[in-house]
Amino acid sequence: MLGYYKFESTVLEPDTLAGKHAEIEMDPANTVYENTAAGEFTPGKGFQLVKNDFASLNLSIYASARWVNQVSGDSTWTDHQGRNLAFDGRNDIYWQRAMIWLTGFLSTPKLTYMATVWTVTTTQQTLVYGNIKYTFGKRLTVGIGIIPNACIRSLQGPFPFFASTDRTMAEDALRGGFTNGIFATGEAIPKVRYTLGLGNNLSILGVKAANLTRHFSKSASVSWFPTTGEFGPRGGNGDLEHHEKLATRFGISYCHSRENRFNNVGTPSPDNTQVRMSDGLLFFETDAFIQGLTVVEADFDQTSVDLGIKYKGLHCIQNFITAPYQRLML
Repeated sequence: MLGYYKFESTVLEPDTLAGKHAEIEMDPANTVYENTAAGEFTPGKGFQLVKNDFASLNLSIYASARWVNQVSGDSTWTDHQGRNLAFDGRNDIYWQRAMIWLTGFLSTPKLTYMATVWTVTTTQQTLVYGNIKYTFGKRLTVGIGIIPNACIRSLQGPFPFFASTDRTMAEDALRGGFTNGIFATGEAIPKVRYTLGLGNNLSILGVKAANLTRHFSKSASVSWFPTTGEFGPRGGNGDLEHHEKLATRFGISYCHSRENRFNNVGTPSPDNTQVRMSDGLLFFETDAFIQGLTVVEADFDQTSVDLGIKYKGLHCIQNFITAPYQRLML
């Protein structure tokens, strides 16, 4: 390869040189903002690594380890069809889960971001997800990215402020999940908050974009905090904050989604693992209803009502859930 290069030099006059310095100072790429944070730690919120006039960065970590021993490991169980199925009991020790949250604002405190590294080692799953939000005021915040289907209380912020078994034992066969979409939330009137969501499906976990249908999930929730106007950090279970005045919460949530098994009917096990029968069988699994029958699509409609009180270290929370399925496509 042949080429011809010509180099020229230019001598800048003092006035011109000053102008060049001014241009460099005005260039955002050359602007340096002083960091006013030094790794301060706030329990429940993590470490503030960076904070200046333009942006911030916070690091928070959640992790759990467990030993599961299901005794005995060779028993059977009976499903809703009366079939005796083998129970493969587990006896294993795991570093179960780790989550790393990176949060902060960019340009203005009204524009915030969240990026999360999520892992579950027992299922060999690792994901990176997040969202971007803009707050217009206390009455309206809008965002895009990973969102919960606001069909039940535990999907609206409390995690991880409850015991690890609370959700699994009470809701796992019934609740919706997390998906990608858009949302709006805020305080409509004093002590009354709302959440609206429009997502790709009921749960995006394990579902590729190419397998999605053109049906969106829709969810809405309204919560009323009549006495104190709050229910603790993230609305979590337990009164660790020791309310001196009775804190109360009343909420109602609804979610609708036209769900699909998200893979070929010839594959007995569906990619949609969020929707389950009350005995734990996958709803879209072949033979889940009767032998030889496979459900391809179904409407998921869930309504839930939650009531809760907190007072001087004590708490009581009750959920009432209905989740009927209708309009099946076989």
